[in-house]
Amino acid sequence: AAEEKTQAPVYKAESFYRRWIESEGIPIYGGFYIGNLATLELKPWGRMGGKGAYVVLDGMEGTDDAFVLELARGEETVPERHLFEEVVYVLSGHGETQVWQPGKAKQRFGWQEGTLFSVPLNAWHQYINLGNSPARLVGVSTAPVVMDLFHNTDFVFKNEFAFRDRYDGEKDYFAQSR
Repeated sequence: AAEEKTQAPVYKAESFYRRWIESEGIPIYGGFYIGNLATLELKPWGRMGGKGAYVVLDGMEGTDDAFVLELARGEETVPERHLFEEVVYVLSGHGETQVWQPGKAKQRFGWQEGTLFSVPLNAWHQYINLGNSPARLVGVSTAPVVMDLFHNTDFVFKNEFAFRDRYDGEKDYFAQSR
């Protein structure tokens, strides 16, 4: 008798986070492998501005995710803050990120292809393309954990708490360290 072949089911749990990213109206790519983030098809992203897509790799559901964001020449994102950590890598282009706490001056730092940075937790921020061609960024975040923990987008995106022990507008906060 032929051996019965079995395959482990792929984890596709319904979750608050999954329903939320599906409501964003941009593509969601999955699987164990994404060939090239620089050529991924993106769609207009109303909440953020620019074009975007989510990447949720098999085996990572519920813990972290990624997004790809593309900004046209001169385009900027809608300012936002959120209660999840986010690390951003610049795939192409150059621009700047503005970061601020309420009542404090905006701080800016530049980025270009190959730059890696993280915006402080729950600090207001905005990405701006300063180049003559599109800029494409990929961000990896802990949004799934936070969204599934609190089940409330207003709490995650409209929370006024400032983590001043992490970032309080210090002048040298974005200085490159070695």
